[in-house]
Amino acid sequence: MLFTRGSLRNSQQCRFRPTSDAAAVEYSPTDLRAYAFADGPRYESQPVPPTQLLETHSEPQDLTPRPLFLEVLESGRASLYTRRDANDATHYYLRMAAAPAGPVQELENRLISREGYMGIQGETKPLYRSTLSAAFRDCLAVQPLLPQLPFTASNLTEVVRRYNSCSAVPTDAPKVATHRIRLRSGLVGGVVNSEMRFQGNITLKNGTFKSTASPTAGLFVTALLSPLNDRFHLRLEVLYEQLKYSSSYVARGFSSVDLTEQATFEWHSLHVPLQLRYHLRTAGVRPFIMGGVSGSYLLSSVRELRSEYPAGGRPVVSNGVAVPDRDINKYEFGLLAGAGLAVPVMREHSVSLEARAERSSGYVSNSNYAAPFFRYSALLSFNLF
Repeated sequence: MLFTRGSLRNSQQCRFRPTSDAAAVEYSPTDLRAYAFADGPRYESQPVPPTQLLETHSEPQDLTPRPLFLEVLESGRASLYTRRDANDATHYYLRMAAAPAGPVQELENRLISREGYMGIQGETKPLYRSTLSAAFRDCLAVQPLLPQLPFTASNLTEVVRRYNSCSAVPTDAPKVATHRIRLRSGLVGGVVNSEMRFQGNITLKNGTFKSTASPTAGLFVTALLSPLNDRFHLRLEVLYEQLKYSSSYVARGFSSVDLTEQATFEWHSLHVPLQLRYHLRTAGVRPFIMGGVSGSYLLSSVRELRSEYPAGGRPVVSNGVAVPDRDINKYEFGLLAGAGLAVPVMREHSVSLEARAERSSGYVSNSNYAAPFFRYSALLSFNLF
């Protein structure tokens, strides 16, 4: 069990506990070559040159490299690393696999102090662009990207990834297929509170159809979109859903006498949400937000309506179908959004807790009326594979 702490601590020390009741053991960058968090960042021990924030110094400097745990952003023939220092500044480093042993090379966006007629002024000098240009001189495809390359993790990672793709050296040995899109699957379940809102020219719009918490459960498959960004996950779920509604009301404006109705609905369906999730880059617990579309297939339904009205001083009661079969679709479609937390529990396995809201078209379809669904869900999922 690895302890998740701040970025500065993670670069200086790794604390590991073999079991939950064992004492924590601390490792320095000289003790370990690398470590990683389940479903989180990976760190490698690398000798790091001293950071130089100014271009000129009058006092002597200690130029001895020291080992640190650096977070791996991209690895291959060119590897990109990052860390945060005690001043909360972000540093990026490059190591070429073909280079001789030694410290990593810092990609500097150097601050220069110059004295002018208005006093000391600061100027940023993007030395990292020339460093990358020299390191990637054997790949002409990435050279046009470097003169205007922004100094951000995503842009640096992308240009290093492109270099690794274009500089792959063919060999006569058989290649092992590598799949950059990784698939995971597991179980998902939770509860759904929902509401069916009738709209249009129908007496049912006088009712309030809200369900109590209904259980839902099913399976999911997640694709980790590594070629695009490892923070993006595409997830498909198949859930069994049973929504029940009942409402008693007085329908006004449809008759010269008061019409009292009691309507009951049950919808049994397969609910299929498709979501794109964005995970924040944090160690350990990873918050995420999501958005997507959904579709449902109606397996069966119950649509009962009891009506009562006075006639000749006596109540007249009739029972029938609330919505006829001709006005029922087998399919419905919607949009959803939500947020949650993914918590690693063991290697390659994590538990996710999330909340989502959804609006869908509903199964009722008529030119004069409709009944969209509004769902509010709390779900727990666990990836098995």
